[in-house]
Amino acid sequence: MKRLLIIAPWLADFGHGILLTILFSSLFDVEPTFIYFVLGIVFSVLPDFDGAKEFFRYNGKVDAGEHGDHRDGLHYPVMWLIVGMVLVLFYPFIGTLFIACTMMHFINDSWGTGWGVEWLWPFNGRSYKFFSRNNVDADVTLQSLVTSWGSEEKNETAQRLGNRSWLQHLYGQITIISGIEYGTFVVALITLAWYIAL
Repeated sequence: MKRLLIIAPWLADFGHGILLTILFSSLFDVEPTFIYFVLGIVFSVLPDFDGAKEFFRYNGKVDAGEHGDHRDGLHYPVMWLIVGMVLVLFYPFIGTLFIACTMMHFINDSWGTGWGVEWLWPFNGRSYKFFSRNNVDADVTLQSLVTSWGSEEKNETAQRLGNRSWLQHLYGQITIISGIEYGTFVVALITLAWYIAL
């Protein structure tokens, strides 16, 4: 079980990739082949590629407070949107799938775990997180719609409150965060099975 836990933070992304591939293949009237599903899943986790090496190196026991936040690397939605728009010019279906999957990744990273996403970069260097309080990492609350941190404030908060065992605490049991993310993956698998059976 512990070995499977290492991929738990990406299960919702996998689910989003599958669901978005089905949705956009229907909208574009494209037959969703195996390679399109692979692309949807890869696009959905692509913004995390810079942090994956360190994550696997430390067996998931890494926190932004220790080794810097990988979301300071490739987690700039504007950058991915521009790449996606260029792709749309040459490959409309692939480009649209790319935009939808990467943006869904950022939406998923903007609640629950972590310290938010720099949605307004390069115009604003603040990280934004939804439905969370500004003094906790993994938290879901309806009391606060948007919380934000400046770069220094985020690093200080991450160092002070970071949790190296976040993987086990959040995904080794059913929490609001893991329940929603595991549920997304299960819904995607059921939808995929239904879609294949048609």
